[in-house]
Amino acid sequence: MAYLPFEYLKEKLLSTGLYEDKEDSAALLELRCYAAGFQALGDEIENVLQESFAQTAESAGLDYIENKYDLGFISDNQDERKRGIIAASKIAAGSFTQRSIETFLSETVGEFEMDASYANSTVGITIKNRGLSSYFIEWIKRILPKIITAELELSITIDGLSWTKIDEKNLTWLEMDNKNYTWADIEIM
Repeated sequence: MAYLPFEYLKEKLLSTGLYEDKEDSAALLELRCYAAGFQALGDEIENVLQESFAQTAESAGLDYIENKYDLGFISDNQDERKRGIIAASKIAAGSFTQRSIETFLSETVGEFEMDASYANSTVGITIKNRGLSSYFIEWIKRILPKIITAELELSITIDGLSWTKIDEKNLTWLEMDNKNYTWADIEIM
């Protein structure tokens, strides 16, 4: 987009009657420089506007938005997925409905099961961990309080480790001990 193009500036300058229409005049040469500067400024404004909105931003803009809203882990995702995660965080922000939180989490971490309970001013969320890494679990604990409205207290429980799940691995305690598994490792096995 042309911001204050040379022809427009020239027309305005010449309409004052103070300058001659000579291509090599100092006034018109200076005006060309101004027009080039306005064009560069206009291009930068267009770029800033494009990169400021998740729907039109490209990689650098999406990374900026991710950092601004402290979304953490999404840098490794494709641009379209980043857009979805950012949009979901904005839709869910300030909302404490189970559906909005489920939408946000499914957009960010994929499949999971969740139960929500509401008591007085506390929202209790239990996420049934089915293979989420400890990194995602910590991310969820950090990001959900930003989505829940400020007047509510949040209680997050990650429930994924069960004896049945451990038994399904057919490992003895000695085998797990020999592999130096931590509880976090066992949870994501």
